[in-house]
Amino acid sequence: MKNILLTAVLLLVIISCKNSVEPAKEKGTISGQILNNLSDVKVQIEGTNIYSLTNSTGSFSLNNVESGVYDLMITKSNYDTIELFGIPYPGNGNLF
Repeated sequence: MKNILLTAVLLLVIISCKNSVEPAKEKGTISGQILNNLSDVKVQIEGTNIYSLTNSTGSFSLNNVESGVYDLMITKSNYDTIELFGIPYPGNGNLF
């Protein structure tokens, strides 16, 4: 009886571990350009350390971004902060 119970518990643990493994998310790049060619604007995925500063043409690239839905925070000293909510990113490629 103890062996049957132990086997059942082990089987449940193995099934639980198998079901909790998530498939690997595909990664890619979110890129774009800030109007007026503003440089040194920080574009960040909110809640992460993924960010980019715009170059002299206002272009930015956020690299190695997993698929998901993100909020972007756009900041620059002496300017209002802009937040873009619910940006869907499918991964494995470029967005924008």
